[in-house]
Amino acid sequence: MFGAAFANVQPHSGAQANQAVFLALLQPGDRIMGMNLAHGGHLTHGSPVTMSGKWFDVVSYEVREDNQRIDMDAVRARALETKPKLIIAGASAYPREIDFAGFRAIADEVGAYLMVDMAHYAGLIAAGKYPNPVPHAHVVTSTTHKTLRGPRGGVILTNDEALAKKLNSAVFPGNQGGPLMHVIAAKAVAFGEALQPSFKDYAGQVIANARALAAAPAGGRARHRLGRHRLPHGPRRPAPEGGQGPRRRAGAGARRAHLQQERDPLRSGKALRDLGRAPRDLRRNHPRLRDVRVHPRRRAGPEGGLRPRRRRPGGRRRRGGRSAGGGPDPLRRASDLRRLRPQQSLHGSFPAVNAAGNIQPDQRLDPRITRETA
Repeated sequence: MFGAAFANVQPHSGAQANQAVFLALLQPGDRIMGMNLAHGGHLTHGSPVTMSGKWFDVVSYEVREDNQRIDMDAVRARALETKPKLIIAGASAYPREIDFAGFRAIADEVGAYLMVDMAHYAGLIAAGKYPNPVPHAHVVTSTTHKTLRGPRGGVILTNDEALAKKLNSAVFPGNQGGPLMHVIAAKAVAFGEALQPSFKDYAGQVIANARALAAAPAGGRARHRLGRHRLPHGPRRPAPEGGQGPRRRAGAGARRAHLQQERDPLRSGKALRDLGRAPRDLRRNHPRLRDVRVHPRRRAGPEGGLRPRRRRPGGRRRRGGRSAGGGPDPLRRASDLRRLRPQQSLHGSFPAVNAAGNIQPDQRLDPRITRETA
């Protein structure tokens, strides 16, 4: 599927796959070079909040301010200046093709390993719709969900047998315990699906949907980021996944198995322009987005966004919240159950016993032991 001679399918996630590569190829304090998080990189490529940023000396490369593309000349100059031991190619928010051959040439010039993290476009690569990094990189990592459409997990690929042995030892026992065989079985199913002719159609449709999303809202502008992340060369600090940032980001693969035509994602693009409105209005005005869900206790404000939760007089919240449809709030109910179950296991009732030692099934006593009864 990817043309790799060796594969390890045990990593529990893409982040753990990356950590296994670091463990196999690097020592603490070694220098690595990856894409700046604010310019489309990934947390595990050297962000200070992750292990890679704490254990290694991190330098980064960026995209050009004029066209938002990776400047390979700047990458080469940065690599020659800093001499990293590992160069990381791949991104989580870069909607362009990456020159993997160019990265390998730079890595060879400075004597570095090249690792490619292809997690966000592995499915497109499997279908032949995106350049394959396996022939160029020393090591390739990926998740098995996202565009590959499999279970949550990771995989490591290489064509070097000596590296494969190091990577296997880095995964186990170096980085994690035993394999999750049920997840590995699901990965095998996903790989089998990716080999089917229909998967190529799916990958082509994902690209067509992405182009429709890019063209519909504003007449074909190159990027429409809707994730709460910092824009390249922007004034604010980047935020991790789900963090507070100034923008939002949309993806064309989120409803990949359900989108069949380019007009399906947003029809004329009006829904994307209206994302600042209340989610309830979105579902009413755009039937294709009726399955959008928000926490039932949150309400949209008049200018978009969410109003703060209402409190009862006296500052106390009502027990057993109500959902938007008027029924019990399932999220609140699940939270209550999680809180009560441990209490029931610790303080559940037991049959009472009379003075003669006979069980009285109709009476219950609290089993909690007080100082007097002890």
